[in-house]
Amino acid sequence: MVKKNFLIILLSSVLVFILTLFVPFPFGGKNVQRIQGAGNCGNLNYPCQEGLIYFPKDEGVHFDKNTEWWYTNFNVKADSGPTLAGVVSIVRLGGGIGSGNSGYLLFEMTNVRDGKFYYTVQPGYVSATPDKQNVRFDAGAAGEISNAQFYMNGTPFQYKLVLNGSSTNIDLLMNVKERPLVESGDGYVPIFPKYPNELSGYYSFTQINAKGNIKYPGFARAYSDGTAWIDHQWFNTPSEYLQYKGDPSKARPKHEWFSIQLNNNAQVVVWRIFDDSGKEALKNMDVLNASGGGQTTYTDFTLTPQSYWTAPDGRKFANKWRLYKAGVVDLTIATKVPDQYVREWHTYEGTSSVSGIYKGSVSVVGNGYAEMTKTY
Repeated sequence: MVKKNFLIILLSSVLVFILTLFVPFPFGGKNVQRIQGAGNCGNLNYPCQEGLIYFPKDEGVHFDKNTEWWYTNFNVKADSGPTLAGVVSIVRLGGGIGSGNSGYLLFEMTNVRDGKFYYTVQPGYVSATPDKQNVRFDAGAAGEISNAQFYMNGTPFQYKLVLNGSSTNIDLLMNVKERPLVESGDGYVPIFPKYPNELSGYYSFTQINAKGNIKYPGFARAYSDGTAWIDHQWFNTPSEYLQYKGDPSKARPKHEWFSIQLNNNAQVVVWRIFDDSGKEALKNMDVLNASGGGQTTYTDFTLTPQSYWTAPDGRKFANKWRLYKAGVVDLTIATKVPDQYVREWHTYEGTSSVSGIYKGSVSVVGNGYAEMTKTY
């Protein structure tokens, strides 16, 4: 694990925007239920459009923005082995055309059977291609990961994720199976309450078949087959949010965020943000409905903690919730492994299980990921 002070200082500024990813619009007590406008990406061919997001153009780098990231989480089954869950995020910092923008890579793995969690965070350099997904990370100093690449594999909506390191090798092929989800219905959202005119592009691929090979410290190479989720976001971070030093947990408001993949082919992304007093201030839920039912955005729902886990440093996080929206979802979300805690960032991020009722009567189960900085 990376524990050097210079890394913490670098990442403290980065983490300001990770939270703000999840703030689509100010929430002032007004209930919102918006249906996504017609798109033509349902057949998963290029070129196409959903909301205001264009594919493959917006999968590439946006040089006019100073912050951009490509993220995936995955739940996979290893042959003759345990279920593995992981996260890879490549973040670019800095605008302007050219390669070598500063950035970082976050890599996490959870061995669900053994209850073990591994992570590493590394600073480095990020280069990316415009107009199609082809992003590469190269480490700026010695560490577990030397390089990573996340790119379109020659077929529309098919991607390859490759990591190389001293004890880590990942080679996953990801095939998207469902139209893109564009957050808040059109894919462009205000994410800074103080800067309502600063919009962020944001879309997700929510139903992906993932297969390939995974090796990481303490775990032998294994063939894997499972599901994945991809997020991509780009925006300009205001300068005042890049001034924080020291403890990253002090440089941002607190949040809880969830990706959910249900066995009836419905997918959900949901989050809520808390103000400095700990009060819920912002929240949003996007549902990509089963059987081609389209995408709907809600803010009139409840997300209620049911139980908690306390980290070794004393911070207390929720680890079980009830997500409820009448007639839409009544789901229980629970983390699968108690300790999935990125200690330097004071962030809990880990794989979760989901069960409950969809559309008022359909019993469902599923998998997902939870990310939390909110403590209790």
